[in-house]
Amino acid sequence: DSVMDYYDLSNDSIVNFPDLSAFTIKSLDLSYNLLETINPFFLPKGLERLNLSHNLYRGIVRIRKNTIPSLKELDISYNAVNRINICEPLFRIILSYNDLTYANFNHKNLQYLDVSYNPSLSEKVNFEPLWIDTLVRDGVADGKRLLGPISVSYDYGH
Repeated sequence: DSVMDYYDLSNDSIVNFPDLSAFTIKSLDLSYNLLETINPFFLPKGLERLNLSHNLYRGIVRIRKNTIPSLKELDISYNAVNRINICEPLFRIILSYNDLTYANFNHKNLQYLDVSYNPSLSEKVNFEPLWIDTLVRDGVADGKRLLGPISVSYDYGH
């Protein structure tokens, strides 16, 4: 019944997502491994911060609502993700250095988003940049301002 604040499984050459469902861990570091999938049933209880950076994730990543209800922060940078849809209301999301072409988020709590160095990400995005306190977007859309569904409807030209 004890709670671990931080559990580090980084740089362990992990190929299969470990079953940590019997544990309560607030912050889990699985960076620098060989992971390709996330099994939400194997995640620890009470998980608030998850680092999946520098793995082998590619294609589409979906995090459905109520799948990881306590999650506040996700780092899935340095992978090959091209589409991501996060329905949980996270506070901090780091997606830098992927192959993103599509990104959609629950904006309820989102305060920090890093989509930098996703060269295929268009200036017209599926999330609303105006609703995010800190948006890091270096190396995206040739330096153009990101336009979400609401900001596109405004006329910024005149």
